[in-house]
Amino acid sequence: MKKLLVCFVVFLIALVGCNQTSQGSKIVDGSENAVVSTPADNMDEHVLARIGDDVILESDMDAILSQVPDEYRARFDTPEARKEILEKMVDVKVLAWEAKNRGIDNKAEVKLKLEYLKDQILASELEKDLLDEVSLEDADLKEYYNGHKDEFASPMRVKARHILIKDDQKKAEEILEKLKKGGDFAVLARDNSDCPSKTKGGELGWFSKGRMDPAFEKAAFSLKKGETSGVVKSSFGYHIIQVEDIKPKAIKEFDKVKASIEANLKKKRQEKIVSDAKDKIKDKIKVEINEGVFKTSDKETGKPISAEQGK
Repeated sequence: MKKLLVCFVVFLIALVGCNQTSQGSKIVDGSENAVVSTPADNMDEHVLARIGDDVILESDMDAILSQVPDEYRARFDTPEARKEILEKMVDVKVLAWEAKNRGIDNKAEVKLKLEYLKDQILASELEKDLLDEVSLEDADLKEYYNGHKDEFASPMRVKARHILIKDDQKKAEEILEKLKKGGDFAVLARDNSDCPSKTKGGELGWFSKGRMDPAFEKAAFSLKKGETSGVVKSSFGYHIIQVEDIKPKAIKEFDKVKASIEANLKKKRQEKIVSDAKDKIKDKIKVEINEGVFKTSDKETGKPISAEQGK
């Protein structure tokens, strides 16, 4: 859990941040920058921690927890977990303060990373704003359902049992004769079958097309409820199949697939909205890509191509 908290908090610090105070109270313990525990009555109830001139507010913690997926939020919403999150936030702020004190934030490569991170956050927030525009009505969902019912079809299934005789067709035919004379299928399967299903009287349960040996499947799906096949040869040996029940192909009711339709349609519309927005914005700011940089060689000379040549 600690590793998860560290990664999670470090990521969300970039998104949520901590509030700056113009007149932050100093924590004094021999140095204005020392880290000390402060009695609760010496701090505003909404301030969780002070780090130099920065404060971490209760609202910052709430903002972090609001980013946690619902299914995980409960494990973080306890006093112990909140305290651990706070400690990690403080650690990040302390190290960041020292980095600034050493001038690391002025390094060119660090400035580049910070600028790119800023762009990523802004892009993410814009996408959120765009996606808030997506709305679906029941009529949209029903229209999709009515036009794509095959997507919501449950395939035909049969419930069957069988007797498998691996290498002896004559034995299989003798068992078939016993069945025709009124023999109990389950008993004969238990006493003769070479399939592990013999312990259940040859019971295979429900299955749809595409799960069994082709020859076995063809025979099973050609039988009616209660019918028994002849001897059927497959790659496994010789079968006698009895179909106990059949469930025909059925279309799932709209209410049972409504949620999945909504999720899929929303995702498609969101992707289109973001894609269209990118195209419109690119037209506004005129994006150009120097394709020549990515060419590995000149076809005629075989020499690497320069950026100048690619223009």
